[in-house]
Amino acid sequence: MAALREFESICAHLEADKVKERAAAVSQFRDFLASKRNVAAVTHSGHSWLRTLQLLFSIVIKERNASVAKPTAANAQRLDDAAQLVRALVEKVHRVVSRKTAKAIVAHLTQTSAVQGKLQQYALTYMKALRTVLAYPPHVEHLDERQWTDIVTLCFSAVLGDKIKIGQDFADDAAMDIDDDDGDGGHGENGQGGGALRAGLDEELAHPSKTRRTATPTEIELVGVIEVVFRSKSSPFLVYAQAIFRKFLRFLRLFPAETTAHLSALVALNRVFAEVDLNDQRSMRRIGPHLWRHVLALWPTKSASLKEQVVMALRYLFPFVVPPPLRSSTDGGASANGAGVAGDLAAIARAKELYEAVLAEPSIRWRDAYVLDLDALRLGLDSGSLGGGGGGGGGARAYDAQTFRLGTGFDDKHAVAWGVVELGADALARIYEVEDAVGAQGAVDEMMSPTKRGKRRKVRLVSLTRSPSSRLRTN
Repeated sequence: MAALREFESICAHLEADKVKERAAAVSQFRDFLASKRNVAAVTHSGHSWLRTLQLLFSIVIKERNASVAKPTAANAQRLDDAAQLVRALVEKVHRVVSRKTAKAIVAHLTQTSAVQGKLQQYALTYMKALRTVLAYPPHVEHLDERQWTDIVTLCFSAVLGDKIKIGQDFADDAAMDIDDDDGDGGHGENGQGGGALRAGLDEELAHPSKTRRTATPTEIELVGVIEVVFRSKSSPFLVYAQAIFRKFLRFLRLFPAETTAHLSALVALNRVFAEVDLNDQRSMRRIGPHLWRHVLALWPTKSASLKEQVVMALRYLFPFVVPPPLRSSTDGGASANGAGVAGDLAAIARAKELYEAVLAEPSIRWRDAYVLDLDALRLGLDSGSLGGGGGGGGGARAYDAQTFRLGTGFDDKHAVAWGVVELGADALARIYEVEDAVGAQGAVDEMMSPTKRGKRRKVRLVSLTRSPSSRLRTN
């Protein structure tokens, strides 16, 4: 009962018009929340935390307006204290509040973090609170599409330096349709629901005027929020795949060197890949070659967690940026993906870049190399390879090849090493496949060219008109 009376007294002072009285109540409330017993007593009393949160939201808005009207250090400090109190309360009660309250929290944190297209001074505090709320699975799963796109738009725009436009469609500025198979800026119909997403070709291909080597704490937290919100199983990745990929491409171009934000960015990107690689292969083919070299540039990272994500991303991208050299007999020699010999040569170049990175893995000095240890492998023929092609043979299971598989002591580092070796083997095999196909196709093109065909016919006619004796003399 004492805790409830203290809580009601603090809330009454929070509604005061006097600045000093309100500031003192904010300080008292923070001390009150430091005790788990106090929070539990208020929760079990049946109190609606939504009313208290709305009271704190109004205080933040009052202090922000006061800070804008009179930008002094004292006003800025009171605003920061109010925002910190909102975060403290959210972290204490986010697991016990209802769905309605959680949506109200997300709406406030999203809509008030940026005003007139710019982040506010308390954005870092609010992003930490938002990340805490969305890290709780029931809350992130209850996001509707509008809230999801508002959060993603806020975070990407703030990190990339765009004007923040909350409440608008998550898409880049209209300039061209982006759902063509080729990258020449052609137009096409989008078969996805919701209409064609549009994006400027300049945004896709142009590099930023300047790059950065480090990310601010606010930018790191913003990317962390993207990673958390992408955990939702109802994320509309298929609807916004092209726009999302372009945002990540711009991020990787803006921060070409590794930063603390890259781990969250790669985790989020791999979540998109996992959904899109089978359901929207057009998007993977379109943007994959642009993302490839930026992801591969992170190969020598010191972070084991980031290296794992880099390997995963390259495995997702590999079939689309280094496609197999399949050819049709009726396409005039063009490769199956429509890129022709030029596309095959580009695929060889990407495969060679990856293979060289794998070969250089043991030479990386600033961390332990990801190499397979024979002591962690079990050698022997797989039972499926002995029966002459029975179902369920080797290679279908993870870490299981025809002659070796995981053994005792096979840990997470060995799993990443397995992925590294597999990437290198796939790259080497693809190099020889594509080079052989290009060489064979070049020979066929030379034989089938009009000039060569004419010479062959002329030689054949001359040989037929010669007499047998002349042929004998010639031989």
